[in-house]
Amino acid sequence: MKDFSHLVITAGISAISERNALGRLLRANPGTLIFPERQQNPVLRDGTTEQAEQHARECCCTKEALAAVAADPKSVSAEYSLLHALRGMGRLHDKPTVVLLHTDTLAGRISAQAVAGLIEPAFSATCRLRPIASLDTSNQRALQAGLGAFMHQVVNELREVDPSYACFAPQGGYKVMTSLGYVAGSFLGYSTAYLHEDNQALHIIPPIPISLSAQEKEALGKLARSVERTQEFSKLTTEEQDEVLVHPWLFEVSDDLVVPNALAQFLGLDTQPIFLSPEAHAVLNESHRAARIRGKLRELPGMLRARQRDPGAYVNILDHERDFTNLNRPGNQPAFHIWKAVKGEIYIVWKVREDGAALINRIWADNHAAYVDAGDHARPANSKGLFDEPSTIAWAPLKDDADSPSVRLAPRETNQATQPSASTEVATLKAKVKTLYRENSASQQNAAKFRKEAAKLSKERTELENQVQNLRMRLAALTQE
Repeated sequence: MKDFSHLVITAGISAISERNALGRLLRANPGTLIFPERQQNPVLRDGTTEQAEQHARECCCTKEALAAVAADPKSVSAEYSLLHALRGMGRLHDKPTVVLLHTDTLAGRISAQAVAGLIEPAFSATCRLRPIASLDTSNQRALQAGLGAFMHQVVNELREVDPSYACFAPQGGYKVMTSLGYVAGSFLGYSTAYLHEDNQALHIIPPIPISLSAQEKEALGKLARSVERTQEFSKLTTEEQDEVLVHPWLFEVSDDLVVPNALAQFLGLDTQPIFLSPEAHAVLNESHRAARIRGKLRELPGMLRARQRDPGAYVNILDHERDFTNLNRPGNQPAFHIWKAVKGEIYIVWKVREDGAALINRIWADNHAAYVDAGDHARPANSKGLFDEPSTIAWAPLKDDADSPSVRLAPRETNQATQPSASTEVATLKAKVKTLYRENSASQQNAAKFRKEAAKLSKERTELENQVQNLRMRLAALTQE
């Protein structure tokens, strides 16, 4: 077994709990923070969040912090305990890279900074902090989109390193992230490490083979886009309804609401395709950052869905051309936008076509000066990519690379002489699911009918009892007379 040199960890806020060493250190030296009594989440007394984050990091990398941790390594944080356990098993690289996915809240940021400040000197590690977008649990469609974006984030951070040397470790955050992160990692062959904090038991779960052929993706993509447009089960065709019911792992159905779930959105089934110009394709094929660029391109559909709900979403990232004075003058607005995909590293010229497809006209990678004239920061170099007429460009679809989760195949060996064909199995399964669904619907209708009749009988009984009571009162009155 090989040592893990790259770990992607969902970070919680256990590090700043009062029962743990770092939490006690921060409470003894809070800086600009206030820790309300009997509460784990801090609040700002004054200053900025950035100042509080810097203080937390500096406070937890001191000799005092390292000594406190050495005295009781099991009472630090879930993230530290995980690395400590891996090192004890001989599975941790001498100088690992640790990516901490944390909630974008004050507590989440402070905790992540505290953990990073500690584990960098303790494990000779390099830490990267990545915020996780908040999840709207009140809106099913928005929730599934957010979870799908999280799965993309996990994969994009993992795919930089060979699966033999990297793993996903869900230690904090929403519980559902554990399952979805494991599925996302499994698509590309990455293991998952999970630590039980109470008894410090570490489990390393190998990936399971998950596959979806290109043909299946195309067929299910059409279905997912139809579902995304309709979002009402009753408005789908009978065939579409049957397909949705046969694929419960891709669609969330609640009463008459139906939406592509997090996995469907992770696979990009509900999105229109992405097309690249010849210039963009050339950069993608030649750049040593090709995997990173592909990862960012896979994030674009989710960002565009968020923009449909909120036109102001990601405006500082997707509309970077607004930062250039000459591109905001009347009559000089470009046809395309500049997407600041990775600050200082990757910039992408894009737009959305009338049919919803995303068009990528230019990709500038590796060099910030490649798209901004060093002598005049208000004038983008090679600006013709921003003003091109889309209809004059030979667009070609972005094809999945060999590591794409949507085309990774795991063929099964079958004895054709004894095994029924796949089409026969699918048809049989569909028929069974359809029958069960119709029976369940009929049962629900009958139950509703019985409840309605019972309510009616109960109402009639109450009315009769009231009538009897009135008659008794009248009889008693007559008897007294």
